Amino acid sequence: MDLLINSKEDVKQLHRHDVIDNWLGDDVEVAFMFNNLGKGRIILDQFYYAEMCSEVDAYCKRWWNRRVASLKRDYFKNIWVTVATMAAAFFLLLTLT
Repeated sequence: MDLLINSKEDVKQLHRHDVIDNWLGDDVEVAFMFNNLGKGRIILDQFYYAEMCSEVDAYCKRWWNRRVASLKRDYFKNIWVTVATMAAAFFLLLTLT
């Protein structure tokens, strides 16, 4: 979990998608708790999800996937705004022709 949670935004995302339940109330405290769970412990090299983590990292580092995620995050947050913008552009082109 420490690899998944680094900040309060990560806790918000996991809570929003029902991966974790936040009973502490504050997302910063949950992130701090997960980031400090492994301190002072011996971690083995045989991490069960190591291959999956490397695949996720490779997927996230691909140029195309970063661009698509950026477009979704910045321009397509609200589908109705996107549809209205595309309709306005279409009618503007139709008017110009």
